[in-house]
Amino acid sequence: MDEILIERAENTDQPRLHRLWEQVFGDEPETVQAFFDRFPPESAGWVVRKGDVICSMAYLLPGGWLLTETGMQAAGYVYAVATDPTQRGRGYAAQLLQAMMDFADRRSLLLYTRPAEESLFPWYAARMEACSVSYVQELEFSARPEAPMLEIRPLEALEYQALRETLLGAKPHVLLPEALLRVQQRYSADSGGGLFAVGAGCCACEIRDGKLYVLELLTPDGEDAAIQALLAHFGAAQGILRKPSDQGGTPVVTWRGEAPEGTNWGLFLE
Repeated sequence: MDEILIERAENTDQPRLHRLWEQVFGDEPETVQAFFDRFPPESAGWVVRKGDVICSMAYLLPGGWLLTETGMQAAGYVYAVATDPTQRGRGYAAQLLQAMMDFADRRSLLLYTRPAEESLFPWYAARMEACSVSYVQELEFSARPEAPMLEIRPLEALEYQALRETLLGAKPHVLLPEALLRVQQRYSADSGGGLFAVGAGCCACEIRDGKLYVLELLTPDGEDAAIQALLAHFGAAQGILRKPSDQGGTPVVTWRGEAPEGTNWGLFLE
């Protein structure tokens, strides 16, 4: 019987990881490749391996930093945890998460993740030990033709990163790495959205079922003005804005380590 190995992924694993990703998440091959172009398996992938079979996979995305008034700490984003349907029920995903936690502890790395479904938060809470949860609210907007318009222009990943940092200033937040923003830019563009400057602010948005869905909005011009400008730009009648909430709401991220209350975690590669 083949031994079960829990280890970092290798470059040669990419075809098998590609197939597992498509099988579990249902994404198109081009979408999966856009991720691997920025986060190749050998740089971010972890696997449970049994002989030539990859039973389970997960990714620990490097390059993020938690920035606070007192300093900065390296942060890793746990993403795309998935197990082959024929291998489920054997604890492989939990073992992968434990391996990444051990890795993070050795390197004083803050771990955070956005579970794919709200129902999975208890699973992560039980395994990430001293973890915490952050919430968002989703606010609905309707287009008003008489609303004042702000200038909108597309941004490249590094432009977005720089403007985002300026707007967040000293507020506790995660500095998003360029590679993550480039993947987000591709994912958003595939859905008809992208990364944009809106007046003096910035946003990441998508079109879902004919609605404008704003994943992140940072603006000194006011949320309503920015949303109205975006609705007009995309010709959408309705929009939804996701914004961090200190008053509860929908759980969006759980983390293991020290992070101030009210930390802005940014984007989650949906």
